[in-house]
Amino acid sequence: MTAKENSKVDVLVKDKPSKKIFKSKKWGNFFDVLQKIGKSLLFPIAVLPIAALMMRIGALIESETIAGSVGHWIGTIIRVPGSAAFDNLAALFAIGVGFGFAKDSRGEAALVSFFSWLILHMFVDTAGTGIPSLIYDSVNSGSLAAVDPVTDLAYVDASGNTVSSLVYVIKPSADGLTNTVAYNVNTGVAGGITAGLLTAAFYNKYSNIELPSALSFFSGRRFLPMIMAFVMIPVSFIAAVFWPWIQLALYELGSAVATSGLDWVASGVYALLNRLLLPFGLHHVLNTFFWFQIPVVGVATDITVSSGMAKHVGEQVTIYGDINAYTNGLVNSGTFQSGYFPIMMFGLPAIGLAIVARGDKDNRKALMGVIGGAALIAFITGVTEPLEFTFAFIAPGMYVLYSVMSAIAAAITVALGQTIGFGFSAGLIDYAVSIPTTMQMIDVSNQVNAGTMPIVDASGTLISNPVSVNEISNPGWMMLIGAVTGVIYFFTFYWFIGYFKVKTPGRLGMPVGVQNSKVIASDDNSPGSETSKFSGEAEQILKYVGGYENVKTIDNCATRLRLTLVDNKKVEKLKIKEEGLAVDAITIGDSAAQIIIGPKVELVTDAFRKIYDRDKSNSSKKKVTENTEAEKTLTEKKATEKKATEKKVTEKKATEKKATEKKDTKKKATEKKDTEKK
Repeated sequence: MTAKENSKVDVLVKDKPSKKIFKSKKWGNFFDVLQKIGKSLLFPIAVLPIAALMMRIGALIESETIAGSVGHWIGTIIRVPGSAAFDNLAALFAIGVGFGFAKDSRGEAALVSFFSWLILHMFVDTAGTGIPSLIYDSVNSGSLAAVDPVTDLAYVDASGNTVSSLVYVIKPSADGLTNTVAYNVNTGVAGGITAGLLTAAFYNKYSNIELPSALSFFSGRRFLPMIMAFVMIPVSFIAAVFWPWIQLALYELGSAVATSGLDWVASGVYALLNRLLLPFGLHHVLNTFFWFQIPVVGVATDITVSSGMAKHVGEQVTIYGDINAYTNGLVNSGTFQSGYFPIMMFGLPAIGLAIVARGDKDNRKALMGVIGGAALIAFITGVTEPLEFTFAFIAPGMYVLYSVMSAIAAAITVALGQTIGFGFSAGLIDYAVSIPTTMQMIDVSNQVNAGTMPIVDASGTLISNPVSVNEISNPGWMMLIGAVTGVIYFFTFYWFIGYFKVKTPGRLGMPVGVQNSKVIASDDNSPGSETSKFSGEAEQILKYVGGYENVKTIDNCATRLRLTLVDNKKVEKLKIKEEGLAVDAITIGDSAAQIIIGPKVELVTDAFRKIYDRDKSNSSKKKVTENTEAEKTLTEKKATEKKATEKKVTEKKATEKKATEKKDTKKKATEKKDTEKK
């Protein structure tokens, strides 16, 4: 390498280890809170992969068998557990967030979070007890002139009561002649998250409260359900006032995305923001809104899968959350999922190949083993962070380029009519499971566009051509789209790494892998042993984050060990990377730290907790021993001092006795002499 090449510097590349992000204490604390929210959202999300898989497989079996047959019942048995999760997302999020945000992650916080959500749900989301209908019965969000209130019952319910179009929607009947109204306020996962956050906040503040003796039974954690029962009443009233308008705005947004033809723009913008937030672990907050909250307006393809939301196949319905909508087979769903498949299955593995190709010649074989393994995981499962963190902080410019290219790839994929969803991530497994659902959507869409299936909206108005389907909508085309994406990614990043001299793994003196067999090796690899094969790795990580005394909380997500530390300045990031313990280590604010490990993070975290507990216990035992020895030494010292004092007293008494005896003897002698003299 020439001197000229050595002097070539670009602001896009940082050779130094990643520095602390958000040095400002104010911003650091803010992002600490966001990270805790993101972490707590992982608890309910963890339920969804298996739920989505069961729901899709069960629905496929049901659709291919005769109602009432053994096969149909088998499909129902498989589908119902999955439906249970997706039909109760708000409750799952309330429980998960309450549990995750509680200072000691106790079950009481989770239970009371569910109780708090039930109060909110009954007051805001439930017909009959819903406060919004009480407030807005005479408020209309649309024009009365366009709808016949007698024929369509737009603003009059079955009892003849006037209702609001802000709170109620028209439900077309199967025959299209007698429509009804349905209560339509749903706080969804936003309500669950709100209930969980509020409950956790009160739990953290009042879980140790002491009440007067007459009320002592309600002291401590038992105080929580009592106070939350009262807190959630005004919260419900506030939600009843503002949420219908927020829901209307979200509905208009979802409707615009579905009908404006600009869904590809929305997909691209979302993909860009998602990738940019990923290094900080904040993408879960964004995902929750788009995957589980935003209303998706589309056409029902299966009345059973739609869980009773549709009266008949072909009805236009609204389902909250893109993943929920796709899992329920809603045409026009998948906008915020489809674009990830070419990126995660082809784009990132192509970047991995570019890293291998640009690696030092003597490192390429080892690189292929490490990077190739990570690329294969990304292709099959959609877990991409082990690849993304090989360059996210070394070359932030490269990561920004990757984010922009991902946005473009996602936008093009959606623009081409691809509709594919996932329950876990955009890998081969979810792709294969999604094919039957996508083909069913295409079939219904073709019938709609051919005019053989009439579609009506919430007002009973006939909709013509409400969906966009073309020859490239077939999911088989995704493989070609992905292959082209992979080729573009490979050559782009092969050039970038070489031109800007990015120090990717195995290049320009950088270590090859993210695992160090020397570190994680152990004398005892027996299952369940504290010295499992991950214990050595966990012990080293604990050492480089400042030891057990510097650790306050331990958590993990799909790929990261998330720690709250006393002082994150003690984290030795360079050591963690140099010894192959992790892809990268980042610190945020004054206390948060993330160790990016990869798919094995759960096992490393378990070992980390065991090592932490062991060191803490040993330290406590050592302190007890030291205290015992100190007490023993002090007792012995006191005994010695007592003996010395007693000895001195005895010696003093003996001396005094001798002096007295000597004096008496002298006195007697004097008296004797006086007597003899007389």
